[in-house]
Amino acid sequence: MIRDWTLGRERDTGLRSNPKLTTSATRTSSSTARHDKAHIFDSWTTLAARLRNAPHLALFLDFDGTLTPLRRRPEDVTLDPETRAVLLRLANHSHLTVWVISGRRLEDIQRRVDISRVRCAGLHGWERPNKTTARSLSIRALRQARKLMAEALSNLPKIWIEEKGRAFTIHYRGAPISVVRQGSIIVYQVLRRFQPRLRMLLGKEVWEILLRELQGKGEAVTALLAELPAGTLPVYIGDDVTDESAFAALSDGITIRVGLPRLDGPRSIAAAAGSSRAVKARFTRADFTLRSPREVREFLERVEKEISIERPASEADGRIGQPLSYSGAL
Repeated sequence: MIRDWTLGRERDTGLRSNPKLTTSATRTSSSTARHDKAHIFDSWTTLAARLRNAPHLALFLDFDGTLTPLRRRPEDVTLDPETRAVLLRLANHSHLTVWVISGRRLEDIQRRVDISRVRCAGLHGWERPNKTTARSLSIRALRQARKLMAEALSNLPKIWIEEKGRAFTIHYRGAPISVVRQGSIIVYQVLRRFQPRLRMLLGKEVWEILLRELQGKGEAVTALLAELPAGTLPVYIGDDVTDESAFAALSDGITIRVGLPRLDGPRSIAAAAGSSRAVKARFTRADFTLRSPREVREFLERVEKEISIERPASEADGRIGQPLSYSGAL
């Protein structure tokens, strides 16, 4: 089950693993989350073989906190030249597809990545070229909720709202825990008035209010993977609670959390104070960990080295171009 924080309830993602993907002896079941998570470099020999032998690779990468360090203001985040360079080289490989999937708006993430061959998706995977999802009634509800929350939160220091069109994000990074707790109560109270048209994701130092039809990264990566060649091995890297549904959806791939395995700290517990249920200790569903965006870059460099090893044409090209049958559905 994946935690949907809209009303403090758990819900089934409805996503199933793909039996055609290469299996991993070390993967975690999508129904459980182990507390012990290996650093991915400690398992590199086994993983390197999977990377080399896959007929096609899909790299699904979060942006803030994964490819780049977090900043207090989103506009201050930049992609460093070394990371951009390795992404460019990876994107030029014929048997590899690179997606950056972010909670930012599509135009924003495209501008910050700025690599034409790297595909980008905004709003947790649901804003991408030639895709529309919003209904007019939901948009009106979103605007009304934003107005009410802005008014109710206006006297709380270091809490501010970022507009995203089909979503808005309430940032509380730097706010005292007591203020976060007050803000949480307000956010949940207002949100309940707009059920079921709106829902909330608890991210890292943010409350994100979205249209109900924007279901998050798990269903988004399932849809994107279905467009890729048969036998594609997905690799997903993310640092936030919003990446957990993708880890669960891609449990037969390689899933990596940036940061500690435990998801809850004092501030995230305070951020859920307005929920109708107490927060339980939660651990990542990813199979492996990396410590920082710098280690993410090192991982990408290792991937580049492994896939650059020349393979027989029959291995490299045998299944490319065939449609992928994937059991998760939108």
